[in-house]
Amino acid sequence: MEPDITPAPPEGGVIKTAREAAGMTIQAASDRSRRLDPQGNGVSPVYWGNIERGEGGRRGQRVTARASDMKLALMARTVGVTPEQLTWAARGGAAHVLRVILRSNNPAGTDDRPLPVSEAIAERIARHQPAVEELVLRAHTAHPGQPLTGAMIFGDGNPDAASWDGMDPAWAESKKIHMMSLLWVDDEEQIAKKRRRWDGLVPPPAQHSDSLVTSRLSGVKIVARDTRASSC
Repeated sequence: MEPDITPAPPEGGVIKTAREAAGMTIQAASDRSRRLDPQGNGVSPVYWGNIERGEGGRRGQRVTARASDMKLALMARTVGVTPEQLTWAARGGAAHVLRVILRSNNPAGTDDRPLPVSEAIAERIARHQPAVEELVLRAHTAHPGQPLTGAMIFGDGNPDAASWDGMDPAWAESKKIHMMSLLWVDDEEQIAKKRRRWDGLVPPPAQHSDSLVTSRLSGVKIVARDTRASSC
């Protein structure tokens, strides 16, 4: 009979849910954590799986696995878990570390308040946010110490580049990433509508303009977004 172990801590479920919502495998999450870690160590796939399950093996026995505050904050950042979610999981120390990490990427005085969205939209945003963060991270690596432009992140001529550059300059980078992820959710809906229209399920609109669409959320202008959707 195997010895009893302490029930899995709730942070494992929070991390797993966010990772799966983002469409990431444990290996992909591990690889991304290594790129986000300033030391380049990251979280190994085996350790990541242990934390999600809340247990691991040691000398042939099952033992409870609990990440340090620093390691859990890195895992949370990797899959888009917020400090508030870590606090809910009774990991206040890790939540504090994550806040410090996020603030270090946002200059003082910038607006880093999250956008007000429904829970359903927030779940869809979480699927896109790691990909946007990855593009931003690569841009920082390619242009160290420089303020990022949309072209640095998405490439010249990409509608996403214009959307990024049109955001409120007072917004923190984390908020811009969140907004960009929301725009990708909007793209999903627009593409789905086009496919339904092509199939004859939805009548074509009476008028259409793709010159300039101003978001209902203040602070961002979305330029010619249909250009990318049409090419899909």
